[in-house]
Amino acid sequence: MTIEFPEAVDAFVNPKGSDALHTVSHSGQHTDTNDSVREIEQFLLGRDPSSNELPSVSGRWPLGSITPVPAVADFEWVNKGTGVNEATTSELYTGLSMVRDGDGSGASALVRTLPGASYIVTALVSANVLPRSWMGAGLCWRESSSGKLVIFGQFGEAAREYGLALKKYTNATTWSADYIWEKFPRTPYLFLRLEKSGTNRIASFSFDGHNFIPYHTVSNSDFMTPDQVGIFVEPQQQSTPKFDMSLSVLSWEEIDTGI
Repeated sequence: MTIEFPEAVDAFVNPKGSDALHTVSHSGQHTDTNDSVREIEQFLLGRDPSSNELPSVSGRWPLGSITPVPAVADFEWVNKGTGVNEATTSELYTGLSMVRDGDGSGASALVRTLPGASYIVTALVSANVLPRSWMGAGLCWRESSSGKLVIFGQFGEAAREYGLALKKYTNATTWSADYIWEKFPRTPYLFLRLEKSGTNRIASFSFDGHNFIPYHTVSNSDFMTPDQVGIFVEPQQQSTPKFDMSLSVLSWEEIDTGI
């Protein structure tokens, strides 16, 4: 990979001077900016730097593995809303984005059938959370027969704090209780994981996509027995200004562990 230097630094590296922006590789050799971009693409996405084709939608980058997110059509809506309060989606190059109007009530979710009796579901998410009560976004479990939800993600609070929480909802618009809510640094990208291992449900997080920290473990039948998994957003809906809430899902991986 190469490092770009502005003209002032380049004048020191290259005494002959130049009006152009140069890049200097680790070996000290000058290359043009296009070569630098190609090397960065190869580093981030596993792309061949000599090819002019678009990079693959799956590859590796410094933050774990990147795998394509299923299309919106592969999910089922829960509490989508109507009119100006309707949740909307847009499909990104390798993922999807979900937005809910600030006047929306409760959690809006996109869910799909679990990949197996025992499983691991991992997603790289970016949530536009503000330190306002109820604002949150992330992953969720759902029991389709009762409509119950357990949501896991980053949340804001009115005390100008951010947290990582696991919350129980008797339905998409009715909060029941928190399993856990702890102060947590606001981060633009976070790997979240939902897992069933043996008889337990496990929620974990990771900053690098390789090392996951179990955040909460409970019996799989506690409160509900999920048969669906997905993503959710919950806008600030309690007081003015009622901010919209959005979530981008940049990677999605489902594994049927068969355990």
